[in-house]
Amino acid sequence: MNCIKQRECECPKCVEDIATALKFVSNEYTRISGINCEGNLYDQAGEHAFVAELYHQLKTIIEHDESGYYNDLLLHFDLTKRRFLDQRPDLVLHHSPHDRKRQEMYVEVKTAWNVGDIVDDLQKLIDATSRDDNHNKLGYKYGVMIMGNITKINSQRLIQDYPEIFHHPQLFFITFERNNPNFYLF
Repeated sequence: MNCIKQRECECPKCVEDIATALKFVSNEYTRISGINCEGNLYDQAGEHAFVAELYHQLKTIIEHDESGYYNDLLLHFDLTKRRFLDQRPDLVLHHSPHDRKRQEMYVEVKTAWNVGDIVDDLQKLIDATSRDDNHNKLGYKYGVMIMGNITKINSQRLIQDYPEIFHHPQLFFITFERNNPNFYLF
């Protein structure tokens, strides 16, 4: 896959690295075939398998990084954030699940096109990157939304419908289509 940036920005290292990791996640993880009661083959979302493979690819990048960026950071998969309405981000990069010392990146993934679910996850990203003095908010430095099986046109439509979210300086969006060698970073 090739990354095509749709906005001019200085991407933080963790966002660049998750985009790199995405290049190594095979298309087979975006959809998994199932057989229904009538014996017919159908596509079902493979979000959990996709996130597990993305975790593996990003973890490999982190383990081989020599820059020091990831020193004292942990990558967690499908972790419940109890202090924050029991939200379950798909991936988090942070110092510890027990403190807010260094909350680096909060990631949500959608591999099926469903506007309602995407909007819910976008709100989670805004909440996760917000901070307050009472520790009611998580205070992550960056939020990343990865949307699979979404056309570039539908991505642009979402951006037009929710400009306050898509122009948020702490949030990054990566979209891709199945069997398309490109993905887009907004």
